[in-house]
Amino acid sequence: MQRALPSLLPSSRFSAAMKSLSSPRFVSASNNAKNECPFQVLGLSPDASTAALRLRYLQLAKQLHPDAGSSEGGSRARDFIEVRRAYEKAMQIKKQMRCLDSLNEGHVVYSSPPQGHSSHAQEAIKRREWKKQQKDSATFWANQHSQRQRTVEGGQAAAYQKEMFALFQSRVAAEEINTETHKPGNQQQKEAATQWEGAARDNAVAAAAEAWKEHEKEMRDFGLSTESSSCMGEGFYKRRARDVSKSSGWISREDNTSQKRRKRWSRAAVAAAGFVVGAAVTATVYNGGINKA
Repeated sequence: MQRALPSLLPSSRFSAAMKSLSSPRFVSASNNAKNECPFQVLGLSPDASTAALRLRYLQLAKQLHPDAGSSEGGSRARDFIEVRRAYEKAMQIKKQMRCLDSLNEGHVVYSSPPQGHSSHAQEAIKRREWKKQQKDSATFWANQHSQRQRTVEGGQAAAYQKEMFALFQSRVAAEEINTETHKPGNQQQKEAATQWEGAARDNAVAAAAEAWKEHEKEMRDFGLSTESSSCMGEGFYKRRARDVSKSSGWISREDNTSQKRRKRWSRAAVAAAGFVVGAAVTATVYNGGINKA
């Protein structure tokens, strides 16, 4: 049975903007979360724009975050996770619709490799980039270790922190499946994608490391401990850090099996970066609202 929370719209900042939305109420779907329409949970119609989805999510997240009030602690945490899950699902549906529209209209564009560089010059550039990324990776893990040493030991992390990280991982898996479904079809497109997948993978690993820092920044902005999430995330990103060490092998044109493995991690890392950067924007808006208040 669904339960409807009272209206959560702020009285001033978002009142005018929300007049165009189909409903001012958040409808909990905790009893049937897997089958509930995410747009209905957010109180929007399926034809709502991406901007409207984002605005509605920011409003609800700001009101329902467990640190926003001392009462209804457990209920607030569950509702916060539910809103985030509905928002992610709705955005994924919107993205799939855009992909289908592009395929139907024949507007899918695949970038071609830049011309004018000899293979020797390209390999030299890749080696320099690899060395820089190795240095950045070492600095990143050193900072992680230093931060854990400074962290004050406390109680168990809130259950919803683990839920948020689970959402983070599920988004990565969904993006990987979506990429496999829409990968290039003809031979020329496949050759172009294969030629540059190594460089894209290296950039994705660096982006993944940066994304994890953004994730921990969001936790700190909300006043949360990062110790538990760091333990889970460390293993998640160390797999990519180990993958960086294989970059020199790619320069020597290793076998197709390793290239496929690298391509798989590249997609997951890029999806991870996209998800956590979005979460960091949420934290920034949340803190900005508190400061103005």
